Amino acid sequence: MNQQINLYQPMFRRQEKVFSAVTMVQIVGVILLVLTAFYAYSWWSLQPFEQELAKVKQEQNRLQKELVRLEAQAPDQSKSQLLEDEIERLNREVEQKQRVAELISGKSLGNRDGFAPLLEGLARQHMSGLWLTHVSLEHGGKRLSLSGKAISSELIPQYIQQLSREKVFAGLGFNVLEIKRSDSEPGVVEFDLATRINEQSKG
Repeated sequence: MNQQINLYQPMFRRQEKVFSAVTMVQIVGVILLVLTAFYAYSWWSLQPFEQELAKVKQEQNRLQKELVRLEAQAPDQSKSQLLEDEIERLNREVEQKQRVAELISGKSLGNRDGFAPLLEGLARQHMSGLWLTHVSLEHGGKRLSLSGKAISSELIPQYIQQLSREKVFAGLGFNVLEIKRSDSEPGVVEFDLATRINEQSKG
């Protein structure tokens, strides 16, 4: 008598791993939550710059209207020295406000999109255990400076490497200006970074 053994048992069959509907909903929910948090952070980060830019432009418009009013009041050939001095002062102030507006909007960087790509790049490269406390543009908008804190100095070069992956920071490079232990927070280091864009512009 021949005895046959069926080796093709259900337990040996390849099981297809399929996410359940509940798991898929949870995954989509987490992705949406992360995206919402990212865009909320980007929007929040841009608010101070946009508000300051609006104030500068409003003041610039006011000065321009005042300048037009004074010039209209003065006869062409009989302007007093006092009035001419006031007009010259307003002209200088208007030019100054214009430079400030260009700096805030990012035009002085040659970047049509302004600060938005810089801030979005910084937001995308968030690192656990490291956070920024100050972001500024210096030397007429030709150098980006970052100040922050970290729980370990080893995180700082890793953070610089992460930033270099962003297109907006490509080719700039960062100098580590200072790393020191925090006086007020034990176990925390403070750091200052700056791009080398100002050095490139000298050539």
